[in-house]
Amino acid sequence: MSVRLKEQLLNERERTRQLEREVVELRRANEILRAASIFFATELDGQSAKRSK
Repeated sequence: MSVRLKEQLLNERERTRQLEREVVELRRANEILRAASIFFATELDGQSAKRSK
């Protein structure tokens, strides 16, 4: 295997690792945003129920 091909493979592996880390981070952020959305939707529901009484 040529040196150039080895370098390309190493670069591709590193890029794949970076992208996998990014995917994990984005999934974590999505979970946080989903939880926050549910929390605030519940809070707003509670506030509107109080106002309608």
